[in-house]
Amino acid sequence: GGPYKYHNDMYRFTFYQSKGGYFKCDKLEFDGDVNNVPCPRSQSYLWFDTKNNNNNIWLYGGHYATSTLNDLWYLNLNTMKWNKIIKYNGILGGPPIQTIKPRNFRIGAKRAPCYFNPDLNELIVIHYGKLNEIQNEFIKYKGTLKQFNKMVTKEFEKRRDKNMNQNDDDKNENETKETKPKIPKSAIGKLQETLICTVFVLNLNKMKWIIKKNKNKSDNNKPTKLIGTTRIIRIGEYL
Repeated sequence: GGPYKYHNDMYRFTFYQSKGGYFKCDKLEFDGDVNNVPCPRSQSYLWFDTKNNNNNIWLYGGHYATSTLNDLWYLNLNTMKWNKIIKYNGILGGPPIQTIKPRNFRIGAKRAPCYFNPDLNELIVIHYGKLNEIQNEFIKYKGTLKQFNKMVTKEFEKRRDKNMNQNDDDKNENETKETKPKIPKSAIGKLQETLICTVFVLNLNKMKWIIKKNKNKSDNNKPTKLIGTTRIIRIGEYL
């Protein structure tokens, strides 16, 4: 049936072994601002934080009708209040969101493969698709993330100043030229974008996203990007 409905409610199941076994289902009520809760969604990833003894349930991403999501929340089961992580450290940022075509009778996107490592307190997200500018720059960069951090600020400031000057010089010239129509990407081009795989890791202690580069080299000694499908991935090449 349809249209597909998205939800942001939560239920608790209590299982009893007596009398042959049965369970009870209760809807949980949240405290605090009713607007400070995750938006209705599907295909999100949840995990329970048992290592730090803080009784939190974490929620990452998912999607709704027109877009994927990359937000991060945690629900404290003692206070029953949702808290959103607003700011991350580092310069790379997390997996970019993507627009999707609304579909009334089925889910419009697949769940991003995720894994939480309780020993390292890290969330691992397998992202398929395009990256933002600075993430693409890091993928091409041959050095470490620490070296990239030192380089990137000066480099992007130079590019920004150069682009601003270039835009001023070319403004009048561009106004007289006819704008060339954009050529839409072919189906193969779009497929190639979806198969490019990037491994993001969020350290919850530092609240910092990093990108794990592929350790497996191709014939030309460059990291391979197309390493699997949305169902199969050689994760050991990255970690």
